[in-house]
Amino acid sequence: MVLQILPISCYNIIHIIINCRGENVHLYEKIARNLEQAIRSGKYKVGDLLPSEKKLMDIYDVSRITIRNALKLLESKGLIRKIQGKGALVNETIFWYPNHLISFTKDMEIKGKKSFSKVLEKKVVKGSDLEILNLKENIDLFKLKRIRFTDDEPVALQIHFVRYDFVPGIESLEFSRRSLYDTLENDYGLEISHVEQEIKARMPTEEEFKLLGMNPDIPVFFVKSKIYMSEGIILAWGFSIFKSDKYAIRLILRK
Repeated sequence: MVLQILPISCYNIIHIIINCRGENVHLYEKIARNLEQAIRSGKYKVGDLLPSEKKLMDIYDVSRITIRNALKLLESKGLIRKIQGKGALVNETIFWYPNHLISFTKDMEIKGKKSFSKVLEKKVVKGSDLEILNLKENIDLFKLKRIRFTDDEPVALQIHFVRYDFVPGIESLEFSRRSLYDTLENDYGLEISHVEQEIKARMPTEEEFKLLGMNPDIPVFFVKSKIYMSEGIILAWGFSIFKSDKYAIRLILRK
């Protein structure tokens, strides 16, 4: 499938002329991608209505079912929502909490977002979390406390404690744009097998809502994590606070 992209001034969005050449991508996915680019570029802002289905049919020269499938795809990503009698409204961006092991940096990259961190603490501390780490005596831990930003907006606060005997010298590394997971695996050759997480909803503390620049009356997702190596050793533990107006959790339950 070959696409020629042309501007349409009257609707201020992208028009595509389609020639079927056997490319293994559905047409509605191409249209959804173009509309998503228009939303992310700011052509359609939060609260704006997309053109009606009829206008989109004319612009893209496709059937109503193709347009509806494209809009359903955008809706499944949380980019738009349907309003009875009005049409498709552009949502404030909501991120689905990942259901597989992936770093925040990589997750935002896949979502087409720019991310960075403001490092609040980065130091070696004396550990006292024997029960959490399944240890018999205290050891040194590397503490990393960061605010995570997406497109210059704070969306999460994260604090991790890593066993320092596995990561000597890690405190000298720069973590404003570095993934902790990638550092553990690539810089120190540690094999992470899985992460155990417990997720709760609660109200933010004063420190949390101030650091995240959020309304104190909006709940947060509180996520406790344990990072395991392949030998069953707990390498690290920590917790993350995610803004609930920026994140949603979706579960697929199979019979």
